[in-house]
Amino acid sequence: LFSVVMVSNSANASSTDVENVVNYGATGNDLSDDTKNIQNAINTATTSGKTVFIPKGSYFINPTIGLRLNNNTEINFESGAKLISLPTTNGFYNIIKIWNVSNIKITGYPTIVWDRDIHKGTSGEWGMGISIKSSNSVYVENANISNCWGDGIYLGVLDGYQLYNKDIVLKNVNLDNNRRQGISVISAINLKIENPTVTNTNGTNPQSGIDIE
Repeated sequence: LFSVVMVSNSANASSTDVENVVNYGATGNDLSDDTKNIQNAINTATTSGKTVFIPKGSYFINPTIGLRLNNNTEINFESGAKLISLPTTNGFYNIIKIWNVSNIKITGYPTIVWDRDIHKGTSGEWGMGISIKSSNSVYVENANISNCWGDGIYLGVLDGYQLYNKDIVLKNVNLDNNRRQGISVISAINLKIENPTVTNTNGTNPQSGIDIE
C-alpha cells in the first residue's frame, strides 16, 4: 500500500484549462447517445493538456463502445453528472476503459449507472463500470457505480501488455447492486482502496464485495 494526498478542485466550465463535453455536442438532458461526443472531448483534452469537464446532467453511453482514456487523462465530474448506460444484449462491456495507460485521474463526483435493470440479454457476466488493465498511476475518487452486469470496478491485465496495474488509488468509492463483484482485483502492485462502500452485490458468482484473485 502507499499513501497519497491529492486535492481535487471542481473544474470551472468556462475555464480555458478544460474541455467541456457540452461543447462537443454532449447533451446531458435526453436519451441521445453521447459516447462519441465525450470521447472526442477526451481525445482533444489529452492532446492539449486540459481537463475534461462533465457538467451536471445525464449522459447516455453505448456500453459496447464505452469511453477509452488516453495517457494523462483527467476527467472532472460536477456534482450531479451521471453516465448512464443504454441497453444492450452484450454480456461483455467496459464503460470506462483505462487500458495500457498512465497518469489517469477521475475526480469530482462521478456517478455511473449501468444497464442491469434494462439489460436485454441473459448470458455473460463481464459488464464492467470502470475497467483498469495494465495501467499505472490511476486515481479515482467519489465514484458511485451501480447496476453493472458484471463488476463495478475491475483491475486486470490486457493481453500482450504489462502483467499488472501499479500505483492505483480508489478513494471513497460507492459500489451498489452490481451483478458479479463490487471490485475485482486480478493483478496490482501498490493498490490502495480507501473508505469503500460495497453493497448488494448479487446475481452471479462469486458475488463478492471485494474479490482479490
